[in-house]
Amino acid sequence: MPQRKMLWPVVILSAILATLAFPPANLAWIAWFAYAPLFWAVTRTQRPRGAFGLGWLFGVLHFGALTPWIGVTVANWSGTQLGWIAWALLAIIQGLWFGLFGWLAWRVARGTAGDGRILALAFAWVCVEWLRGLGGLAMPWGLAGYTQYRSLVTIQIAEITGVYGVSFLIAVVNASLASALSRTQLGDDRKRRRSAIAIGGVTADVGVLVMPCLFYAGALTYGLMTVGLPWQGRPVMVAAVQPNFQSTGEALPQADAMARLGAATQGLLEKAPSLTVWPEGAAPADAVNDRQVQTAFWSFARATTGHHLVGTRYFDESGKERNSAALFSPDVGLVSRYDKERLVPFGEWIPARPLFTPVRELFRIPEEDLVAGHDQPPMEAGDMKLGVLICYESAFPGMSRNRVRQGADLLVSITNDGWAGKSASLAQHFAMTTFRAVETRRFVCAAGLTGISALIAPNGAGGVAPPYQPAVVCDLIYLRSGQTPFVRWGDWLPILGAIVVLYAFRRGMQPE
Repeated sequence: MPQRKMLWPVVILSAILATLAFPPANLAWIAWFAYAPLFWAVTRTQRPRGAFGLGWLFGVLHFGALTPWIGVTVANWSGTQLGWIAWALLAIIQGLWFGLFGWLAWRVARGTAGDGRILALAFAWVCVEWLRGLGGLAMPWGLAGYTQYRSLVTIQIAEITGVYGVSFLIAVVNASLASALSRTQLGDDRKRRRSAIAIGGVTADVGVLVMPCLFYAGALTYGLMTVGLPWQGRPVMVAAVQPNFQSTGEALPQADAMARLGAATQGLLEKAPSLTVWPEGAAPADAVNDRQVQTAFWSFARATTGHHLVGTRYFDESGKERNSAALFSPDVGLVSRYDKERLVPFGEWIPARPLFTPVRELFRIPEEDLVAGHDQPPMEAGDMKLGVLICYESAFPGMSRNRVRQGADLLVSITNDGWAGKSASLAQHFAMTTFRAVETRRFVCAAGLTGISALIAPNGAGGVAPPYQPAVVCDLIYLRSGQTPFVRWGDWLPILGAIVVLYAFRRGMQPE
């Protein structure tokens, strides 16, 4: 067994490589070997706590390097540089998930051998990714599969497996590489494969690479068969508006903000889209209760002869604030409202709020949480049924899946990533939104306050507006019906993986 101190540099290298696979570097090809050093290291330690520590180290470094925009966001939102403490704490906490993977990997490696071990390690990785998305404190950011959002052929299997299927492919390849480059494999010392070859004094088992090649060939074949299909239905003209309002600094006066929104509307008059989508935070005041703002958006709807959906703050009858989307029709004005259901922890609601009372002023923590919506059906805009996702909600595959199961024929994602400044947050968020289109085979109209705005086709392609400048994306899309296997069956892959991991874990606990 390698000494533990010799494994730390390997894990640090793995964290660096894994981060480069995501935006802003966008070196997606690195993901196919970036995690292999981690897989190798956590299975070579002498004790499970050592594997946990190595996994935690990887997670802290990787998540921290992936999300410095969290520090920017919290600092801008709170008005104090102490907001960077939130970024550091979140990286430390999220690192625990990767520590859990290290511990699981160590255990399952001792209960399996050969191809079985590779599958168990890959499923352990997918299960941990799945667990990261459960519960009110979930933060499913930076899943391995999201690195491939630009590789349209590769990600088509997401309509069957969700993003977890792409993560599984990446994990299988990395687990195989880790095994192939090991001089000896745990549990296999007495049964060395005939496919092992020696290069420069290092024994590599090339036989373990057969299985990942078969998996990837299957995914590639499926992608080639489906990526070019005509994803058509009932045609409708849709527009996404990117006003490029800044979230930081002094806010524009309401009259000036509405004038800029009205100017953006002028560019839509000729195409007259049936639906125009404005991003989260586009309304300078409560578009439901503020008569001036409400009248302005109704006038926009009449001018374009189509519905307008706008992200807005909304204060209900009891004075509680909600993060909402208001829908205006050209005929009657305000017709419906959607309230964000999954709020951002420590952003829109504070878990265990009494514990933070002593530092509330220091970090400028709001006195009250936002109120979440519950079990809302798709919004009806004429013949369209809109499955609305507000910002953080597009990070959760289950939310878009539920929208489609409720009958949504078009997904709408409205975001405000402007608090993060000019950062990788926009591209990382957009990568997740791309998968929501493929998983459900629905067009997605994505409108961001500062970007990235796009009309995403069911295969993940689409017209994209560059961020940090005013823009409008307007084109013909298609309203689609039907349910993909992922919409029907949900998270079947990680659940299957959990069964495999539990079996391997049990075997690993048995005395040798």
